[in-house]
Amino acid sequence: MDYDLIQLIINILLSLLFIWYIIYSRNKVKEYGEDERWKIIREKAGNVSRYYYYFALDFFLVVSLVFTILKRFYPNLKTINIDSYSVITIIIIVLSIGFLVDLFALKYFDKKM
Repeated sequence: MDYDLIQLIINILLSLLFIWYIIYSRNKVKEYGEDERWKIIREKAGNVSRYYYYFALDFFLVVSLVFTILKRFYPNLKTINIDSYSVITIIIIVLSIGFLVDLFALKYFDKKM
């Protein structure tokens, strides 16, 4: 399979998940209005997605630190060369998965409460 085709499929899936997240949130706002239960559900789901973003940020920082240390202390060591387009794509995918985490957290806390 071609790399561009895989990337296109991932982008389409993430776009569909983002649209699903928007539709689900809008329907729940219409269903619940602005009552206390919905505010608590949104707050708890926001906490879950915030922890996901903290974890993703820490992961990227640790990986970049490891690669920096490897290049600094072992200059002859062959490391992975990644172009900036791939890095930006990976960051966009990780940020988009945050919407998926928020969606599933909303669904989970909606059923639980």
